[in-house]
Amino acid sequence: MADARPSRPALDRRLDAALVLTTAGLLVLAIATFVDVRRSLVAVDRGLDATLTAFTLLAAIGVGLLNWTRFRADGSRTWLLQIGALAAAGSFFLVQIAATTLDPGGTLGVFLGGGSDLALWLSAADRIIVAVAFLAAARAAMTEDRRPVHRPWVVVIAPVAAFLLVAGILIVIQGWLPGYTERGPTLHVRIEGTAGSAAAIVALSGLTPPAIAIGLVPIICYVLAVDAFRTARQERGSVAAAYLSVGVCLALFSEVQLLAFPSVYSGIVTFADVLRFLAALVLFLGILAQERADIAALRRLAADLDRLRITDREQAALEERTRIARDLHDGLAQHLWLAKLKLDRAIRASGPAVADAARETRAALDAAIVEARGAVVTMRDGDPRERSFRIALRAAVTASTTGSGLDARLGVDDEVPDRIRPGVQAEVLRTLAEALRNVVDHADATVVRIRVRRTAEGVVLAVADNGSGFDLARVQPGSGGIMAMNESAALLGATLELTSEPSAGTTVTLRLPGTVEIPGGAHTAPGSGTTIPPSPSPVPAPEGPR
Repeated sequence: MADARPSRPALDRRLDAALVLTTAGLLVLAIATFVDVRRSLVAVDRGLDATLTAFTLLAAIGVGLLNWTRFRADGSRTWLLQIGALAAAGSFFLVQIAATTLDPGGTLGVFLGGGSDLALWLSAADRIIVAVAFLAAARAAMTEDRRPVHRPWVVVIAPVAAFLLVAGILIVIQGWLPGYTERGPTLHVRIEGTAGSAAAIVALSGLTPPAIAIGLVPIICYVLAVDAFRTARQERGSVAAAYLSVGVCLALFSEVQLLAFPSVYSGIVTFADVLRFLAALVLFLGILAQERADIAALRRLAADLDRLRITDREQAALEERTRIARDLHDGLAQHLWLAKLKLDRAIRASGPAVADAARETRAALDAAIVEARGAVVTMRDGDPRERSFRIALRAAVTASTTGSGLDARLGVDDEVPDRIRPGVQAEVLRTLAEALRNVVDHADATVVRIRVRRTAEGVVLAVADNGSGFDLARVQPGSGGIMAMNESAALLGATLELTSEPSAGTTVTLRLPGTVEIPGGAHTAPGSGTTIPPSPSPVPAPEGPR
């Protein structure tokens, strides 16, 4: 069955289209935010802010746990580095949630207009650390870095430790920190909370040059990370890398939004907060998609292993067939031929009475030699030099009908594969040889037509003769080689059909289900050295006895 999965180039085109559409939409949103002088796109809602931040944190925790299982499974450093980035981001999310729920009066200095920009500088430091960690993860995914990590917990907590160190330094030197925002026109709003109301002042002016420079650092890191994850998808085929490209793109435009309006303060909700949540959600969905892709790959691998086991068994059986065929050729067939030669001498030296019995014995020997030759040809299908299905069919027909006086003609349709599974080929040839043996021994026929064709259900072999035929109702199921043909059909999961009427000939039809060709096997074009051209017409109806 053909693989219905999209090809890798098609998936890469889908990823590029998704990135283009995402970027275009977020650019429009960013422009709208920059031109929104009165901040009409800003929501002031303590509950919404806490809820959105909590869901973002939960999504980040889920991604981190799934990334840990991925790291334990394949040892890739990209998963550890992503966990570290998410841990650093989660640390600041916890501070925001605590400030929203435990500091209704804004005494922690996490409201705009509180006289200090420390919270903004802390947020900027955390976002830079997170962006650098994601860039390192993207580079690890692109290079497929699987170097042993002896202390994975160090990689995980390193970004958090870096943030805590930088935060401590910023707190100590906060009196010397430059302003993060320009103090311009302000908009007074009131945030309603469970512990009463708290006043907040929303600045309408832009960021200072140092703040803009700091804000560009995570943007540049995310741009490089998107490109690295996209490259990892194209070169490594990683499903998670495709989702990471989109998720990091969302994080990138979250940083762009923060250049227009910093929403780190509790109670203030902007599109930057929404984009951060969507980024975490996309990363979570990406890990799930990678898990599904891995399960599908394992199933395909298991199916391939099953096919290999079947092929190994078939190969072992074919090697044994070849050995038996060699023994028959070197032993039984040679002894029969020698017995025939000696009998010929005896006929010439004996009297008329003995000659009649000797001739009958000679005829029996001739039949035995033909059958032995047919058995050798059938069992030698395992020889790599005789793997072509068409050549094997021609050899089997020739071996089974030579010396019989039959007009035997073989037709193979162009659609029939020239390379089929060895075990299937052996049983098909065995059925063909048995059917032709019955024609030679019992049918009293002068013409036999063999046709192999391809149908929607599989491959069909038909052997039709113009012999005497017989009444199927009076034939025992195990007689006349019928049992042997039924056994071969059962081994293949095929069906064997036998049609015959007295004086109207016999047709044996073997219907093989499904795909029987070797994967990648080529068809042989008519006219080549190994092709038997198909009959110009379908297998004719058996003629009457001649």
